[in-house]
Amino acid sequence: MFAGLIFLVVGAAFTRHNWKTGRGDVRGAALVGVATFAGVLLTHTLGVHDTLAGGWILPLAIADGVFAAVLYMALEPWVRRLWPRALITWSRVLAGQWRDPVVGRDVLIGVLSAVAIACVRHALYLSFSPSGAPAASSVLELDMLQFTLDQLMGTRFIGSAGSFALVVGLLSALEMFFLMFLCRVCLRKPWLATLVFVGLVAPLAAASSSSQGDWIESIVMVLIVVFNVLIMVRFGLLANVVSGAAGLFIEHGLLTNDFGAWYGESSLVVVAVVSALALWAFRTSLGGQPLFSAHPLKA
Repeated sequence: MFAGLIFLVVGAAFTRHNWKTGRGDVRGAALVGVATFAGVLLTHTLGVHDTLAGGWILPLAIADGVFAAVLYMALEPWVRRLWPRALITWSRVLAGQWRDPVVGRDVLIGVLSAVAIACVRHALYLSFSPSGAPAASSVLELDMLQFTLDQLMGTRFIGSAGSFALVVGLLSALEMFFLMFLCRVCLRKPWLATLVFVGLVAPLAAASSSSQGDWIESIVMVLIVVFNVLIMVRFGLLANVVSGAAGLFIEHGLLTNDFGAWYGESSLVVVAVVSALALWAFRTSLGGQPLFSAHPLKA
């Protein structure tokens, strides 16, 4: 909550400056804000259990939409000037160029990184945890466990999980970019800013799990930070958003190889959605070229 307030205050100051100087991407900020608003609204509308508790959904969606728009308006002009490569594919997505091969490449990179992190997480728990799964030892973890169990209740709640993952992936990526940008501005040298960013964020991410005695999740959180920083530096915002969203969607699925079990639908949906996204991204990244050349030895 406190971190979000800091982001909002600092972002509002940058947004005001960009607005007054005419540098801000108003259209892009509006699209990001509307997408976040719609995602939050869809998440809670599909996932609500008690219709009497639905009165807070609209104000929450508006607040999150405004937060995302302010953060993007504050961030975009400076990144475009000092770190333009980070926004190339993101700008193409906002322009509706979904079939661009570079967009497909970055989406594929994001999906593959999320799958790799999920494989490492489950391998560690299967190898070192007696139960083979993390323990829900805090209020937050119990809330996330409830969210995971909601996916067993049918299509409506699975749709809520998907929209939730997209919103969190977008907001987390924007916050990471904002912090990385501040590090770059303060330290000037990109390599030094990257090291300082990892040195600051990774211990905080690990501490959130180690304080609950879950050392495996601490390792995973550090890996997530490192993966996301590498993706951020090399590929930019779009790949980072996809990595966070796909990773959260996978994490909240009850993965099993017994799709016929009563809880197998959740796992099957996760596998199908992530696989379909990866296949679409791979096909798009080819740019209409055939996968196998008719004359592979021809120059």
